[in-house]
Amino acid sequence: MATTRLQDAFIPDVYGLYTVNNTPELTDFVQSGVAVTNEAITNMMSAGGATLTLPFWNDLNSESEPNYSNDDPDDFASPDKITSGEQTARVAFLNNGWASADLVAELAGDNPNQRIASRVDAYWSRQFQKRVIAASVGLYNSNVANNDGDMVFDASTGGDTTAQVFSGEAFIDAAYTMGDQVGQLRVLAVHSMVAARMAKNGLIETIRDADGRVLYRAYMDYRVVIDDSMPTFGSGADRTYLSILFGGGQFYYGNGNPLVPEEVERTPRAGHGGGVETLWSRKTWLVHPRGYKFTGAQLTGNGETDDGVPIKNASWADLNAAANWERVFDRKQVAMSFLVTK
Repeated sequence: MATTRLQDAFIPDVYGLYTVNNTPELTDFVQSGVAVTNEAITNMMSAGGATLTLPFWNDLNSESEPNYSNDDPDDFASPDKITSGEQTARVAFLNNGWASADLVAELAGDNPNQRIASRVDAYWSRQFQKRVIAASVGLYNSNVANNDGDMVFDASTGGDTTAQVFSGEAFIDAAYTMGDQVGQLRVLAVHSMVAARMAKNGLIETIRDADGRVLYRAYMDYRVVIDDSMPTFGSGADRTYLSILFGGGQFYYGNGNPLVPEEVERTPRAGHGGGVETLWSRKTWLVHPRGYKFTGAQLTGNGETDDGVPIKNASWADLNAAANWERVFDRKQVAMSFLVTK
């Protein structure tokens, strides 16, 4: 068990100030509209279960010509029909705890438990963003393995090395894998190294409010999300970066109701009687991409009930696995595109 101990804290002079270093991660997939809450899913989660089936209606088929009217009373037209399908999503049952010895607060002049409590929401926000990215990587892997990469433009394999890095041309090629539905895309998520390349080329615009505060960064009217959790492949000169274009609401999520969402555990005998306090926090989430079925074909059990029945929460590695995803929407109905660059 990991516990905040004396060596983890700065012990100041009696009049000194206790300072901490915030984790420099951004959590703006929700702010940009990529992920949106879904009340129907939240309501379904309240009924229990580890998986949810989300039915949907397909669009009306417009590939064939319509009927042409005539004046023959005996010429009866045959109507078309609408078809349906289903998405399957998996609920994640998550928790974490943070422990601190009482003696640390006494000697440090500041209570680490208060700091822990103040950062729990930020911790879960980052965890949410990492789950969105992990699932997105799984969709990329699935698309390459199962759909001939029809959502991917790979610029990294071209003969001209100047064309292998992020460029406007490569970005447009990736966006137009959506065809005439390209207008659905509105958010670009990139690794900071790709963002640096964009900035050097003068491609990123900073959007500010009336008081000069930075609201977000933009490129070609796309909101830019910069996150170093975005995947890289290979190393050195061969390293490539995966950038992802999202449409609004491409991910939806619901919140479950853990029996005890948060609680504090006191262990008076710990610390040789000095006492240790642990804050436990629990989340039940469903984070799912529109247009996909989570098959769970390659899923590892990472928890089990008292009777030995596995509870198969999807880890980040499980979300990455191509075998766990099946696209059930047409390509143009999935508002995502992938760009691979050096």
